[in-house]
Amino acid sequence: MEAKRKKPLIVAHRGTHLKGIVENTLEAFKAAFTYNVDAIEGDFHLTKDNVIVCHHDYNIGHLEIRDNTLDTLQTLQPNLPTLTEVLALVPPDKTIYIEIKCGIEIFEFLAPVLQDSQLLHSQIVIISFNAEVIHQAKVTYPSIKAYWLYELKEGMPLLHEITKILDISQADGLSTNITAYTDTFAKSLINAGYSYHVWTYKTYPIDSMKKIERLEKWGVASIALDAIEILKKG
Repeated sequence: MEAKRKKPLIVAHRGTHLKGIVENTLEAFKAAFTYNVDAIEGDFHLTKDNVIVCHHDYNIGHLEIRDNTLDTLQTLQPNLPTLTEVLALVPPDKTIYIEIKCGIEIFEFLAPVLQDSQLLHSQIVIISFNAEVIHQAKVTYPSIKAYWLYELKEGMPLLHEITKILDISQADGLSTNITAYTDTFAKSLINAGYSYHVWTYKTYPIDSMKKIERLEKWGVASIALDAIEILKKG
């Protein structure tokens, strides 16, 4: 379990969504760090030749990432970055949120990449919709924060069902989209001893500082933000 933060971390969701910049690329992450963000977030998969790459979807064009090598995938997307390259961009005072899009097989190859990066464990957060991945993250790296991702539907979620999965997976917190019930749910989850995080979602775009202030009042620990242009340049 994790203590509540006074101010939410602002996390650049997939780097940036600024015009002319492709998300989840080195250019996107470099651009994000020119704004007043605390962290970047990217989506990561394992290729056929066991390289961890950054891409949102499971396919690049007609090629499935897990069934193809890095070289093959980069013939379709030359700017496809590896996790090693992304980690090298993270400044000493910033954090990276690593969303694992595959299964626990990634951890065998994640370990040397994290070690070679020389980032502190306090600069790394692991997130996933797969509770098994979160559990493996905590078993492998007890000192790295790991948050389970969960999409809230309309209607108040059952807290005991959510916390049961958080308990079993040993997650430090939960990250969700925002619904009409998020305020009440957030307070209940925090009172249960977990940190609460949100991501940008089309039904509630976080496109103003006023909305960020509202989320702060709810006790949100981090905000994955698309519209980083509302922030000051650093």
